[in-house]
Amino acid sequence: MKQAILVAMFFLHSFLSFGQNAKATALLNEGVALHDQGKYTEAIDKYKASYQLDSNNVALYSEMAMTYSALKDFENAGTICEKAIARFPGSPTLKMIYSNYGNSLVERQKPEEAIKIFDEAIRKYPDYYMLPFNKGITEYHLKKPYAARACFEDAIKLNPKHASSWYYLGVVEDAFGNRIPAVLDFSRFLILEPKGPRADQILPFLTRKVNGLYYLEKKGEETFTYNSAAKRTDTSANGFVEAESGLKAYVELSATPSLSNRTQTELDKFEALSSVIFESLEECRKSNQGFYGDFLIPYFIELDQKQHTRAFTYFINHYETKNQDVANWPDKNEPAMNAFIAWDKNYHW
Repeated sequence: MKQAILVAMFFLHSFLSFGQNAKATALLNEGVALHDQGKYTEAIDKYKASYQLDSNNVALYSEMAMTYSALKDFENAGTICEKAIARFPGSPTLKMIYSNYGNSLVERQKPEEAIKIFDEAIRKYPDYYMLPFNKGITEYHLKKPYAARACFEDAIKLNPKHASSWYYLGVVEDAFGNRIPAVLDFSRFLILEPKGPRADQILPFLTRKVNGLYYLEKKGEETFTYNSAAKRTDTSANGFVEAESGLKAYVELSATPSLSNRTQTELDKFEALSSVIFESLEECRKSNQGFYGDFLIPYFIELDQKQHTRAFTYFINHYETKNQDVANWPDKNEPAMNAFIAWDKNYHW
């Protein structure tokens, strides 16, 4: 009889626990929905109610920390992350919690502590791209461009479709005075994010950068070629000399009487100069070890060899133009555009 009572009590406890867990999960889901609606304070209330029923759900800690961050309450966000890291060692969800924790430390003006957290997390979760990315952002704001560049490259190798990593890598390379790497990075960024506020900023910048790399100026009877580059501050060797030489030669050749009278729009010029850059990359590859030589250069070599340069040019331009010929180009040239998009989607990094 006593054994039967114990069995009954066990099943009653299990039933009640199941009911509590189900209610806790429902409250968590309600909190997530409120967060997505921008109702962060209401979401926190749901999370707290869920916690009272079931405090052993790592996803609850992750969602609560993100919502506190959205409220800019980075103190509470950090506290929640600390509790989760201590309570759920080895949980895959911790990779996101570590990322949030590091960012909360940055927001609390503790960047050096954040770097330590990111390093600890990268050792535990080496395949999660957001950790080196967030570390890179922190290093960049600490004015450590070499460390930041390495972090963004690591993030990209883990996720080549992460547009923000390409964006910030381009920013770092441009600040270094590395013109061709910046052009390649921003080109890849615009393939991934061809419209929106950042694209509005980068597209004209990239166009000016490519079209103005070299320019001609006539003095008397002679024409001189000028380099628009700012002084290069990167202490590593310039592995893109061949691309620079090819661009200079193309600009000088375009000034010959047989070619100089051609009507050429800025978009035509961008396409032609991009092709010159891409064609020169095979030689540049020999001088570049690591990220560019092994990872990015082959992408643009193949893009050009597959004859996608024109589609690439119109793809990154057609969203943000008032020129109807450019805006309508993808529809009027659907096979070429679809071939480029399919190639990019299926490219093996």
